[in-house]
Amino acid sequence: AYDDAVLQTYKQGVLWAGVGKSPNPLNVFGTWLVALGLSSKEVGSLNTLEERRSRLKGLIGTKKALIILDDIWGHQTFQQFV
Repeated sequence: AYDDAVLQTYKQGVLWAGVGKSPNPLNVFGTWLVALGLSSKEVGSLNTLEERRSRLKGLIGTKKALIILDDIWGHQTFQQFV
């Protein structure tokens, strides 16, 4: 994912999360929001998954970013992230 060709294609960057058996989308979205430039204080004020998901969608918008959810264990887990 950090190959030069990939980074040239996805100029806004790569957002990567290891999900595993015990996913925590609230934390994953928080980490990604900080990576996209929000302060920890701003992220802390977004208390629900829906608030963080909405803010994340707003920040990414139509930009070219690669989002990787590694180690998804099932469809229900995936659905928490979309």
